[in-house]
Amino acid sequence: AFTLICLLAPHIVTPLASKTHLIITNTVMTEGITLSLYYVWFVFSIELIMGQLDKAKKISFMIRMTLLALILAMTRGQLILCVLMSFALYIVVTLSGKEDKRNKIKKSVVLILLLMVTILSKTQLTKWYNLIESGNYVNTISSKPMLLANIAYVCDEADADYIKDDDLRIAYKEILRLVNENEMSYKNAEGGIISKARFHEAGHETINFDYIDPEIRKVIYKRYGFDEGEFFKLMISEDELCGIIAKQLIPHIAGKYFKNYVIISALGFVRSIAVEKSILPVYALIMYLVAIVLTIVLLRKNKANKQAWCTVFTMIMICGNVLGTALVIQCITRYMIYNLPFFYITGMALVSALKES
Repeated sequence: AFTLICLLAPHIVTPLASKTHLIITNTVMTEGITLSLYYVWFVFSIELIMGQLDKAKKISFMIRMTLLALILAMTRGQLILCVLMSFALYIVVTLSGKEDKRNKIKKSVVLILLLMVTILSKTQLTKWYNLIESGNYVNTISSKPMLLANIAYVCDEADADYIKDDDLRIAYKEILRLVNENEMSYKNAEGGIISKARFHEAGHETINFDYIDPEIRKVIYKRYGFDEGEFFKLMISEDELCGIIAKQLIPHIAGKYFKNYVIISALGFVRSIAVEKSILPVYALIMYLVAIVLTIVLLRKNKANKQAWCTVFTMIMICGNVLGTALVIQCITRYMIYNLPFFYITGMALVSALKES
């Protein structure tokens, strides 16, 4: 019963606790696909960790798991983590087998090569999809303006002078003027870590869509002569120009960017297992500490304890999801909620294992 409640939690928490109150699987197409498929992929991962597979079926199982991870990564970019962790598990399973060391190393090398092929396949499939859909052979776009919004949030006006291109420097100075004029800069954030993260989040889309988009699109129109009438080309060019600005600014604002990155990540960790209301951030911290302590206790008793390693895997997935997402965008609930059921399900298994030991 508790497992069922955990699995239903993402479908309940978002409409009740998020700002939009949307049922995300009915409203956002990507989550409609990925939230359900992620459950299946995670169960595959647990089967591998628990060693429940028949040797004869292991290869076909891994192929299905890899294809599932590939679909997840193509649907939502942050879930490239599923591809990486799939192959990490394959390698761990291979190295922990009973074959001789030389065969284990050979198989691990093959798996690393297959990982590279899978990542390249993901990129090429995305480009081919975009070519068929829009006539443009490009990878996923729109991430660079989101990254630039995070950068603009922590920039001071003097930082714009690091941009070499005259048109881009003028456009970026206007973006910063708007950010500061409307008090959306990091300098206006008050309170503790969670309050500052929520302040950043509240202004992120405004900076992205209301300040960055119009100013960068003026430069695009001046240079290339196209606007919203050729929307896909516009988005490609905007992604490219925002990437140029970001590349030139990050070395000079890395310290401020990292501080804000830690703040964004903190909210992401809370939202991965709870919501940030009332004392729940403290509750989330306590739950993480409890999970870590119980895992260490179990592994000290038995290094091969499967329940403990399932918890370790869940914690790695939470860390990867939070830290990867926070690099580019804010950690909103619908990006963070994938691992919520499994934190509590593996936690329940952890407690049962401790009772048995």
